[in-house]
Amino acid sequence: MVRTLGYVGWLLLAVSTSTATAQSRPPRAPGDSQTVVFVCEHGTVKSVVAMAYFLKLARERQLPLRAISRGTNPEAKVPALVLDGLRSDGLSLSASFTPTKFSTKDFSSAIAVISFDQPSVAELVAGRLPTAAWDGMPAVSENYRVASEAIRHRVADLVDSLARQLTSLKLVQTIPLQGVEGRIDHLSVDVKGQRLFVAALGNNSVEVIDLAQGKRIHSITGLAEPQGLVYIAGRDQLIVANGGDGSVRAFDGKTYAPLGAVSLGGDADNVRYDASSGRIVVGYGDGALGFLDSGTHAVLGRVKLPAHPESFQLEKSRPRIYVNLPDAGQIAVVDGARQSVLATWPMAQLRANFPMALDERHHRLLVVTRSPARLVVLDTESGKQVTTLSTSADADDVFLDQQNQRLYISAGEGYLDVIRQTDADHYQALSRIATAPGARTSLFVPELGRLFLAVPHRGAQQAAVRVYEVLK
Repeated sequence: MVRTLGYVGWLLLAVSTSTATAQSRPPRAPGDSQTVVFVCEHGTVKSVVAMAYFLKLARERQLPLRAISRGTNPEAKVPALVLDGLRSDGLSLSASFTPTKFSTKDFSSAIAVISFDQPSVAELVAGRLPTAAWDGMPAVSENYRVASEAIRHRVADLVDSLARQLTSLKLVQTIPLQGVEGRIDHLSVDVKGQRLFVAALGNNSVEVIDLAQGKRIHSITGLAEPQGLVYIAGRDQLIVANGGDGSVRAFDGKTYAPLGAVSLGGDADNVRYDASSGRIVVGYGDGALGFLDSGTHAVLGRVKLPAHPESFQLEKSRPRIYVNLPDAGQIAVVDGARQSVLATWPMAQLRANFPMALDERHHRLLVVTRSPARLVVLDTESGKQVTTLSTSADADDVFLDQQNQRLYISAGEGYLDVIRQTDADHYQALSRIATAPGARTSLFVPELGRLFLAVPHRGAQQAAVRVYEVLK
């Protein structure tokens, strides 16, 4: 039986001393509307108490979970004994709560069904969802306090188990950046040398962090609003794009001495390194990509675009580049070899498309918009939108963790969103981790199993890099 349990079936086994069943099916992780259904006979007593405690604990822990109460033979209203007991615990029911009969309509958003002495529930579910029978609990009518405590302990164990499944990032270190002021933009990494490079745009500097020591070891100063940067391991060089003067500057990876600079125009922004061609690609100006030789730093070519480019991603299997153009409300598809625009895909009502990640294996482009705040999944072969999912506001970076089938989105609203990729077309919110206001840029490094989040100085909030361990 254990091998056939879905995602939630495993944790039901952990909290139930009774039965848990589910037919063989792909594991289902909690998503936007992850609902646990509690069912008792009247839908007004044990199921209501369980629902109320579950909602309280999920809210306190900021878990993307909800609960509903159902009855196999529902009564018209909740007994005064239950309402008074809930009030004594600081809990209450929604004014719109109405006892409702349990039915297959409850399956659409449910991740699990838990029943109290109702064998017919398992029969109705018929293996379509994980179920657990919390039978033999003390009667509420005999002693509310004893019964509610027994239910509360079961619910707490269930929430703990769900939380462990939802937790995918663990804060393990905070590295201070004392004296760094203003906005912090993008990051890059030297995996072998265990160094992190942070573009401190508002500070006109790049901060160099020794990850092994967990401290800043150098500052490259005198820059002009550094925005994008990339470390090229094969050349031991750091390339920095400056929005203030449109320059792209190269620095020696050992001494941090300047190696040269080229001016592309205004607002040099995101930078990528194309290892297959040895070229540096930079987005800049009112709308262009510049291609630079990584050895001489000479400009090899330019591609004109309809608007300023934000995040862009390079395919490895072919010379395609996907470019976010938020001011034009488009995504441009560029042929990097021919240096020409192949297509533009309109974003319609989904505006301010800044971050982007690429799932080349599944032919999916993962774009996050700010207005409204959405993850937008597109088919890279057709440009058609596959699905959307709500996210936190003011996102500036998104990364795909292929090994764990997860997406990480850093949002200036003060959250890290973790989204599960169940397959190429289906995505479900796993967790929303509170961070800090303005902490919207980050870097996921799969080789290190770490996600680095840049936190700007705001009031009592000091500038820092927070290091998150990626949990399996």
